[in-house]
Amino acid sequence: MECNNCGKVLQEGENCLCSGETSAAVPEGSSGDEVNKGVMLAKPEENKGEGQEGNKINLAKDSGENSSANASSGAGTEPGENNSGLSGNNNAQGAREESFFSSEKTKEVINNTSNYLKDMLKFSKDFIKKPVISMKYYAVNHDFKKGLFFAVLQSLLFAVMILIMTSKTLNKGNSFFGLKIKIPYFKLFLQSLVFCFVSFLLIPVSHFITSKIFKFKTDIKALITISGISIIPTIIASLVLVVGMLITPYFSVLLTGAAIFSIILTYIGLSELVSENMEKVAYWIVTGYTLFPILLSLVLKIVNPFKSMLSSISIF
Repeated sequence: MECNNCGKVLQEGENCLCSGETSAAVPEGSSGDEVNKGVMLAKPEENKGEGQEGNKINLAKDSGENSSANASSGAGTEPGENNSGLSGNNNAQGAREESFFSSEKTKEVINNTSNYLKDMLKFSKDFIKKPVISMKYYAVNHDFKKGLFFAVLQSLLFAVMILIMTSKTLNKGNSFFGLKIKIPYFKLFLQSLVFCFVSFLLIPVSHFITSKIFKFKTDIKALITISGISIIPTIIASLVLVVGMLITPYFSVLLTGAAIFSIILTYIGLSELVSENMEKVAYWIVTGYTLFPILLSLVLKIVNPFKSMLSSISIF
């Protein structure tokens, strides 16, 4: 007797053991080879699916790492941050260059000022040695900046003299008839400086106006030069007076002689400037100095510095 499933020879009444397992594992109409073949075909598909899913996970992981790497690398290279960093460096460099150039400009200004003062000192020495020749030369080859320089210098000395006179007159022992006096020295100095400088400017203006009366062809710059250079004797007398006033007020007589010398030098300069009849030039200069106090009085009516000087002095 044979088994219907596997063909095994069986004894009578014996059951083949393969009948239960094969029936459960193998469907009807299918052979063992087909079953094995199906299993083999199914496994590569399962492995393929698992491989694709794993690859997808790996790709996602790699893309995440790459994006995080790009983000970390891009964090330090933002356009705004780069621009701000560069602009900050440029600003710092510009500030250093500006301070460098400003220091160079300061040195240049100091050197130019020092050289100019040396030139003025040398000019003053040459003028003291030969005042007439110097006046004739600069009357024709005028340099009004020299005239303005000596005008400012004379104004400074005048302001200092006013301070000394005020201090010695009104502030002896900080009292005046038992009253305590407070003098605003800085304001008094500025007002005296402006008053003296404006007074100087009125001299060439008066000569310019009177030159039209005598029909002289003049230049206001040349008149400023002549007026400024002619006060060098007055400046020298003022220097002596500033020191002498600390000792005795009688040194003020020096200003009278210096003023006369300045008028003579002005006459020489004006005669050289116009090259006209000397008598006519003499009348011109007399007329100009006569017009000067008239112009000064008109200015004082408009702006009276002496009134503001006295009002600024406090007595309490």
